[in-house]
Amino acid sequence: DRHGDFVHTTFVRHFTATMTFAPDLSGTSMGMHGQPVPKSAKKKEQLSEEQLAMRDYAVGEDGRSRTDGTVLLHVSHSNLKNTFFHELRLDMHSTVEAIKRKLEFHTGTSAVCNQLFLLDEDNQVLAECEDGRKLGFYSPYDGCRLHIVDADPNSASAGGWLEDVSLVKKYEISEESYDKRENTYRNFRKKKMQEDPNWTYKADLEERQGKEAAAEHLKAFPQPSSVNGAHTRQKVEDESYMEEEAANIKVSERCQV
Repeated sequence: DRHGDFVHTTFVRHFTATMTFAPDLSGTSMGMHGQPVPKSAKKKEQLSEEQLAMRDYAVGEDGRSRTDGTVLLHVSHSNLKNTFFHELRLDMHSTVEAIKRKLEFHTGTSAVCNQLFLLDEDNQVLAECEDGRKLGFYSPYDGCRLHIVDADPNSASAGGWLEDVSLVKKYEISEESYDKRENTYRNFRKKKMQEDPNWTYKADLEERQGKEAAAEHLKAFPQPSSVNGAHTRQKVEDESYMEEEAANIKVSERCQV
């Protein structure tokens, strides 16, 4: 009846006005109602079989996040013999033309001059990729390789210009021009020898830095030796030089620069 509805509505309004709502933080380090969970009460959450299956579906074998419709492909280039692009994540729904435009930022080869081939792990050609097709049409899988054939004879990478440093003209200076410079080691050494004919770089370093510091410095930077008036570093002839350090380095091991 009306009287009962009025009493019920009044009670609900009064009750909700006096309540304080707090976010449910259960499952977090704050627990229920924002109160810290005692360390003794914290337990490692065990995933169910369904959750484990979902996690394996969402991430790759290496634990990195994966999304449905993407693939990890290596990329090689006809002009870049020493450069190899590992595991580029590409969208299977992208067109080959869009993939070429993306690879242009990696290799410098324009999409117009890019002939793209899909290869398997054994370097066997699976298909030549056509611009109008989507990448998924060729059914690539993780570990396959896209090989770029640069058809531009005037490409910046043609002839090894992006890798062979011997093709780059280096700055050279004649001995006469170098002798005219003032702030060089050659002039520094010449002045020191005029002051003291027995002067040596090692003795000077020990006087300024101490014997221990000088020994460490000379170990890292061997003393220059005079060869026809030019000062060059001594060539290391010891075949076991840094053998212990080299033994810990494995082929194909990644390094941090």
